[in-house]
Order: sequence, then C-alpha cells, then structure tokens
Amino acid sequence: RPRLGRSRPRHSRPGRSRLGHSRLGRGVSWPPILPWLALLLAACQGTPAPETRPIPHPSLEAVEVAAREQIEEARDRVVDLEADGPRGERSEAFGRLGRLYQGYGFDEAALAAYSNAAALAPDDFRWLYHLGALELENGSLDAARTHLESALAARPDDAPTLYRLGQAALDRATYDEAAALFARATRAD
Repeated sequence: RPRLGRSRPRHSRPGRSRLGHSRLGRGVSWPPILPWLALLLAACQGTPAPETRPIPHPSLEAVEVAAREQIEEARDRVVDLEADGPRGERSEAFGRLGRLYQGYGFDEAALAAYSNAAALAPDDFRWLYHLGALELENGSLDAARTHLESALAARPDDAPTLYRLGQAALDRATYDEAAALFARATRAD
C-alpha cells in the first residue's frame, strides 16, 4: 500500500539510484567501478609501437643477383609489415634486413634496420648486440656502450658482449675497465 505524502521511496535521492550510483539520463545507472574499468581497458590496449626511422636503402647494382634478391625480399617483408604487422614480426623483419645489409657492407642501412629492430623489441638480445657491435666498428662509442650494456643485461655472462664492451673501454682509454671486462669475458660461457 503506498504511503501518502511521499512522492519517492525513502532510500532514493534526486539524481541517485537505490544503490547510490549516479543516474545519467532516463533511468541509466552507472556504477562507481566504471572509471576503473575504463582504465583497465586502456591498459589492456598495450603501448603503441615506437616510431621507426627510415632506412637509407643503398643501390644494389654492384651486388650479386642472388644477394640482391635476398635483400629485396627482406625489404619487401619490412614494407609489408610496416603499417600493421605485429611488433615481433616487424622486429624480426628489420633484424633480418640489418644482417643482410651488414653482411654486404651497407653499414648505414644496417644501423638503421638494427635500430628499428631494437626499438620494436627492446629486450631482444640479438638486435641490441648487433646494433652495439656495429656502432663500435663505426666509432660511435657512447651509443655502442649503451646498446652493448643493454645486451649484457639480457645475457649477463655473454663472452662476445663482454669482449666488445672491453674493446669500447679500450677505445675510450679506460684501461682498468677494459682489463676487468676482458677478464670477465675469458671466464664467461
């Protein structure tokens, strides 16, 4: 039987549902957990892929036909995956292209490809090591040290990485550091 003199139930307030949730529009109730769900959904979306830098594709006229075909196939794979390929596949494609460029002496293009591979897979030892080693060969000591130390963090007892870091220390004339790294490299693996 309805109570006389009351237009709404006792537990109700204007703009609130029976459970105290805000009401938006005609009878739509939004629980207080909705902002948390939106945050959770945003976190599940993943972080956007990092920007990749353009690769200076060298002329392949002086390269043998079989090698040219390998490089062109690797280039095409990078282009195919560039727009919406999965990060892991894109990283692999850039890494393969980097190895081919490095193998045929195209260091500038290899550096760009390895840099992209490492940006897409920052914990992948291979791309950090190859990038750091090539930077060391090209005299970029600070960049080489950064990438080789990141590679060493992924594989703490990797002898080739320790050796390359020792080379970088020698090139910077930090002889005690170089000696320690070379000693560690001989005990590693």
